[in-house]
Amino acid sequence: MSGTPLEKIRQRLMLVGAVLCFLVFVGFIWWSRGVARAESEQAIESAAQHAREATLKISQTLDKLVPVNIALSEDLTSGRLTKEDIPERLKRDKALNPVIFGLGVAYSPYSFDPNIRLYAPLYVNGEGGPSLVQIEDKYDYTEEGRDWYHLPLEMGPIWQEPHYGEASQAFLANFTTPFYIRDSETGENKPGGVVFSSMSLAQYREIADSLDLGEGYAFILSAAGVFVSHPDKDYVDKGMSIIQWAEASGRDPLIKLAKNVLNGRRAFAQSRDETGRDIWYFSEPIISTGWSVGVVMFKDHLVSSKPLMGNIPAWSAGAFFLLFTAGLLRSRRPASA
Repeated sequence: MSGTPLEKIRQRLMLVGAVLCFLVFVGFIWWSRGVARAESEQAIESAAQHAREATLKISQTLDKLVPVNIALSEDLTSGRLTKEDIPERLKRDKALNPVIFGLGVAYSPYSFDPNIRLYAPLYVNGEGGPSLVQIEDKYDYTEEGRDWYHLPLEMGPIWQEPHYGEASQAFLANFTTPFYIRDSETGENKPGGVVFSSMSLAQYREIADSLDLGEGYAFILSAAGVFVSHPDKDYVDKGMSIIQWAEASGRDPLIKLAKNVLNGRRAFAQSRDETGRDIWYFSEPIISTGWSVGVVMFKDHLVSSKPLMGNIPAWSAGAFFLLFTAGLLRSRRPASA
C-alpha cells in the first residue's frame, strides 16, 4: 500500500536534500583540489624565482673575475704594462678584488726573456695572507695536461673545470685569457702566454651557502656538469658530475634534469627522497660562464599541508548526504505485516 501524501512529500524532500548535499560535497572536493593545485603552482613559481635570484647572485660574483683578466691581457698585449711592473699590478688588482683567490700571469717559453725559459708570477692567498709565488719554481706548467695554461692559448678566454692548483695548494676554478706579444722579426702578434684568475672551491661553497633558501640549498655545476659546490662535500672532492648523481639515483626525472643541464637549458624536476618526501629541483644556466646553478627545495616547506578533516564544509556535506540516503532508503522499506 502506498504511503500517505505527507510521507511522499517527506521522501521527496529527503531525496532533494541528499542530491543537494552530494552536489555540495562534490563541489567542495573540486574546489579544494583547485586551491591545492593553485597553491602548488604558486609555490613552484616562487621556488623558481629563488633559483633565478641565486643564479644572478652567483653570476655577478663570477663576472668580477672577467674584467680583471681582460684588462691585464690587453695591457700586456699593448705594452702598457711593462714586465717589471707585473708583480705590483697583480698585487694591486687582487687587493681591489678580494673575491679573487689567485691572480697570475704565465709566459710562453722564452717569451718573457730570451734567456729565461719560463716566468709565471702568481699573487695568491695563503695562511699568512696574500703573497707572491713563482709557479715555474713549483713545476713546468707547459707540460701536457696543464689545461689552465694550454686551453686559453687554443680556445681563447675560457672558464675551466675545477682542478687542484699545486702552486696555490687549493682546489680551484679559473677564468683564463691569452695575451700576445709582437714578434720582432715579423712584426705580428704571437701568443705570449695567459692571464688567469681563480676562486677556490671553498669560496664557491660559501657563496652557495649564503643564499637565503630556507630549508633548501643550492649547488654550482661547471660547464661539464661537475659539482663545484654542494652541501655534501664528497660530491666536490670526488669530482662527481650531475649525470653520475642522477644515474645513481635511478630516478628518470633526475636523469632528464641532468641531461637538460648539460645542454645548457633551464630545467625543473620533481622527485621523492628515500623517506618519501617530495623534492623540487631547479636548474638555471649562467650564460657568461657556461656553468649552472641548481636549487633544491622541499615541497612541504613551501606548500601548506592541511589536515584531512580541515575541510569541515565538504565533510559535513558528505555526512549529511549519507544520512539523507540512509533515511530515504529506510522510509521506503515496506511496513511489517
